[in-house]
Amino acid sequence: MDIYEEIIKAYEQTESVKKTAELLGTYPIKVRRVLITEGLWRSETSDAVGTLYQEGKTTKEIADVLCISEKNVQSYLPYTKGMYIKGEGSDDALRSKRYRERNKNAFVSKVSISYSGEPEGKELHEMNEKTILDLDAFREKVSKDAESAAHTSIATKNNPQTPFPYDVVKLRLELVDHFGLGKEERDILHDYGKAEDGIIREVLVPGRMTLHAIHYMIQRLFGWKNSHLHHFELPEQIFHGLTEDSAEEWSKLCGVFFRFPEGDDFSDVYWDDDYDNSLSVKSWLKKKYCDGDWITYSVGDGYPDNLRKVEDFRGWVDEDKRGKEIFKGRKFSALGLDDLRIIGDIGIDVSHLIERLEIGELLYARGKGGKCSDPKYCREAIAFLIDEMNDEMNDDLLPEEIDDMREAAQRLRDLRLDYQSLERVSYFDPERLRKEVKEDPRQLMTDYRWAIEEMQEICEDYINTWNPEVVQVADELQYEYDYGDGWTVRITCEEGYTSEWEEDNFDYTSASSDEVFSHILSINEEAKFVDSDGQRVSDEMQATLESIFYEQKPICIYADGLNVMDDVGGLGGYLNFLETIHGRDQDEARSMRSWARGMGWTGRRSEPKNML
Repeated sequence: MDIYEEIIKAYEQTESVKKTAELLGTYPIKVRRVLITEGLWRSETSDAVGTLYQEGKTTKEIADVLCISEKNVQSYLPYTKGMYIKGEGSDDALRSKRYRERNKNAFVSKVSISYSGEPEGKELHEMNEKTILDLDAFREKVSKDAESAAHTSIATKNNPQTPFPYDVVKLRLELVDHFGLGKEERDILHDYGKAEDGIIREVLVPGRMTLHAIHYMIQRLFGWKNSHLHHFELPEQIFHGLTEDSAEEWSKLCGVFFRFPEGDDFSDVYWDDDYDNSLSVKSWLKKKYCDGDWITYSVGDGYPDNLRKVEDFRGWVDEDKRGKEIFKGRKFSALGLDDLRIIGDIGIDVSHLIERLEIGELLYARGKGGKCSDPKYCREAIAFLIDEMNDEMNDDLLPEEIDDMREAAQRLRDLRLDYQSLERVSYFDPERLRKEVKEDPRQLMTDYRWAIEEMQEICEDYINTWNPEVVQVADELQYEYDYGDGWTVRITCEEGYTSEWEEDNFDYTSASSDEVFSHILSINEEAKFVDSDGQRVSDEMQATLESIFYEQKPICIYADGLNVMDDVGGLGGYLNFLETIHGRDQDEARSMRSWARGMGWTGRRSEPKNML
């Protein structure tokens, strides 16, 4: 059996391009093209490429129409034109864009959790049967006929040309000095903190890595333990350029870049904060940022949920008596962002980024943004992409389907809130929990975890599929951690690398079957990398980028300065700590070192390659 047939047979078992490639020790590109050739796999991109190719367009013309590279066009072409079949494929393949490979082929089985008792007391969130959703009924509601879902979104000449997302990104992460260190403080940091130029890390990360995964990576790189709140935000100048300080313009970008603030409501931004002492903190963090899927189940990260929140808030401002009173009868469309800041829960969080954003699609290499360095251009390009997504949602989803999805998302929130309440009471008063739920609390907690996982699968489409594409809008971000200690990490995109593939000019139409198969086996599907200037990288860098690209794992390539730690009091407190442990008071020094060891601080410099 040759590799062509092996790919087909393996795919029938794995139903995954990636797993098939891993099983056979070949490249995903080759697997995908064989499957496209046989009509076994499709996506909106392959449909668009195939349609335009059949119309006689060249790869360059297709690339111009779809705003992708010629090499990417080639990677979606079948090995023989005559076997390209349009009209087959699963609903998920039709409806999913960037998250296609991460979506499941079918919904999971029905959740069934029964309760013999109803919790009482203020500490326990009220739980009732509405929390539990009949997944079979929901599946029936949201399932659609493939024909009504078949809406291929092909970018037209009206689509602004934007830089391609990077496949691998080089980031510089530097702790920010908010106060301006004097010579004495700089000397302490240099002599005792082993920092030449500051506390800096440089990493190469997959372009698909999300901000949420980067959060965990930063925690590991700087010695923190995910013990406090955090968020990402754009530089102030970029934020003002995109929003024009208008509540209306900002609201259009909620679910695209920004997360609509949830105020006193339960926020699921920390939906996967599941550390349970079964692993070391370092190992737990590594699991988070080395998971190549990086899919989010945070309802608040999805575009549809943000649309709902904007609609609700707009109605409250424009129609509610209290809203009219606060804003003195002004309509939402007339408000500025400063007006929103009079409502603390809203105003303080307007700049927080959603964390499903991928770093390679968000940042451009420093000083190389081209058109994207112009806020006006970015606003126009993003508006086009938002309109595209809105049109696609209107075409593919019925209003009742959206209502069903919103209902399921709310039930996922309810389950998480229930579980959070159970965890809290279980920790502080386990006997009371046992009495109130009238069953084994451990079993109840397990049932809830399973229910949450099942509901996450149900909500996956709602959270991850219906999200507009974005353009690269900046060359740096800020990461804020522990609002008490006030840590800030400046994240700068130093370089971006894109992958290219060898162009296939073989004449499939006149070749025999043996010649076609022989040619397929000879194709080099290995990606070649170029930098942001289009220059081919060195052989050594090529090998490094290949590893990152195929394994989807970041690596640290440079580190300056020792790690810091949680609860030390920010950069100023860290300097005081360094001075104390090297001071004359030996008792205080020993006490401080003992505390630091308990926080995971060793005082030893790690090799960059070992830091992640």
